[in-house]
Amino acid sequence: MESQGFRERCEYELIRQELEVLFRKYHHHGLNSSAAYVESGNLLEYDPLCAEAMFFRFYALRKLLRPEKNQDFFAHAGRPEVRLLKQMAISRVMDMDYPMEDEGKLHYYLCNRQEQLDLCSREFYGYVQEVYVHGSEALLVDVMQKICLFEGIYLDDWQLFQDDGCKRWLEPYLPYILEMIGGLQMEYLPRLHDIFAKVSVILAARKQDAARKNNEEKEITLQVLEAELADIIKDTNLFRQIGHK
Repeated sequence: MESQGFRERCEYELIRQELEVLFRKYHHHGLNSSAAYVESGNLLEYDPLCAEAMFFRFYALRKLLRPEKNQDFFAHAGRPEVRLLKQMAISRVMDMDYPMEDEGKLHYYLCNRQEQLDLCSREFYGYVQEVYVHGSEALLVDVMQKICLFEGIYLDDWQLFQDDGCKRWLEPYLPYILEMIGGLQMEYLPRLHDIFAKVSVILAARKQDAARKNNEEKEITLQVLEAELADIIKDTNLFRQIGHK
């Protein structure tokens, strides 16, 4: 059973109160990136496993610069916001970080795991919408890579769309996806995740089918080679028999 020891600490109510203030500012659009970054850092000093503090750090990194000057946001797996999302998705810190109490499981003070992921989804797709509105071709080129990386973590499928063949199937739909996301209301995001989950299933099936056909072709090639070698051996043996006589 998950330890509840963090609830008994003297800092517990303090952290809850600080989080309530941050969420109030956040929901009223009064929380800037600097305040979110500093306050999340303070809370993580009190409790490095505070899940909500991780979200506010994620929010700070997303809001730090305008999209046209923040092209590195969610650009690759080594980015800090990507690592934060991974930890929130699996609800624990990574083994490579540092040893933790409670086996590294995150502590939730005001939200649960799904609420955390929904907030991250809201912020990520808010970023994508701003990229779309800005309309820079340079930013739109890699937006599908960002979406695939985010959805792979959100849907707990680390390899989602990472195969080049899978990307090739999705690229023709990129303009439509971007246009749809550009005007998407946040309450429809769960349906968007469902769509990507179904796309993942289809692409996985196509990948398996391609692998099966490839194996069948290899099997046929091997059978042909085996038959040809058998004929050569047969002819060689026959030649030897004739020569021997």
